[in-house]
Amino acid sequence: MMGINDFKASNGWINRFRERHGLVYRSVRGEAAGVNMYTVDTWKDRLQVLLNDYRPDDVFNADEMGLFYRIFPDKTLTFKGENCSGGKLSKERLTVLLCCNESGTEMLKPLVIGKAKNPRCFKNVRTFPCTYHANSNSWMTMAIFESFLRMLDTKMRSMKRKILLFIDQCPAHPADTSYLSHVKVVFFPSNCTSHLQPLDQGIIRCVKQCYRKRIVYDRLASLEAPKKISVLDAMNFLNSAWYSIDASTVINCFNKSGFCRRLSDSAVVEDTDESQIDGTNVTFSDYVDCDSSLFAFHQSSLKEILEQHQADANQEDNDDDDKEQEALPIPTLTAALEAMDTVRRYVCSLTSMRTLLISCRE
Repeated sequence: MMGINDFKASNGWINRFRERHGLVYRSVRGEAAGVNMYTVDTWKDRLQVLLNDYRPDDVFNADEMGLFYRIFPDKTLTFKGENCSGGKLSKERLTVLLCCNESGTEMLKPLVIGKAKNPRCFKNVRTFPCTYHANSNSWMTMAIFESFLRMLDTKMRSMKRKILLFIDQCPAHPADTSYLSHVKVVFFPSNCTSHLQPLDQGIIRCVKQCYRKRIVYDRLASLEAPKKISVLDAMNFLNSAWYSIDASTVINCFNKSGFCRRLSDSAVVEDTDESQIDGTNVTFSDYVDCDSSLFAFHQSSLKEILEQHQADANQEDNDDDDKEQEALPIPTLTAALEAMDTVRRYVCSLTSMRTLLISCRE
């Protein structure tokens, strides 16, 4: 470097270099930089009228997020700022649709979009922690989102409930939802979702925090025989992270977005740890935010739509990237009973159940 062959940079020098050249930065999710605050205030006035006919239990918000599902802290700088509209890194991403209600009492099963129609890790699996769809870009499409809307409408019809669903305006969200009988869809004003969408106020980031912690704990627990995280592993970690979000966090994020009908005693808790992760040049916040620039959808031209359709039609059931991840065999009844006996003996060895509960939550 600069003609110095034995140059060695200290952590302090590297951190200052990163800050000077913007190698690590805090990306703003949504469109915060170009928000019209008059539009935001006008919307919040209209919002109160919309909410009059619905209980908090029947008011929902749905939003997509991109997720680098198997990266670890040491790869944060490689992935930071990537939108993954194509290329090698696109294999490392998933798109996730999350949906919950205003009261935090109903968290719908996450919807995950991957690249492979039938990953090898799905073999012998009958019950999935998330709903799964696939296309060659692992993006949200109008067809997938419409299937989600129809599923939600069917569910609410069976429960004799009519709900209000708030979503943003994006190419993958159909403008015409008149075919829904028990779900009324309301679109947020364009370029304002960073202020108005509850999931963008901290819920999605809390999910990513929990997810990142879980994959790191999993890696630490399997250091002797580390394995690559599969899509099924990611779905399990994501399901666990999603359902670990407290109702108070959801309530406060809705309140922050203008849904101010119910107060919670606790604020949204986000891990803003700026200390450096051992063995890396990144902080935990950098790690959590490494995929904040990921595209969850793409506005395609007619040519691109046709090419996408052809690619999906020719797509193999199994992802080439998962070849080393063979399907796990189905345990026998005897093996399952022996495993349960092992868990029972472990629980009996504890002096306090608190230790077990903390381990399970993590």
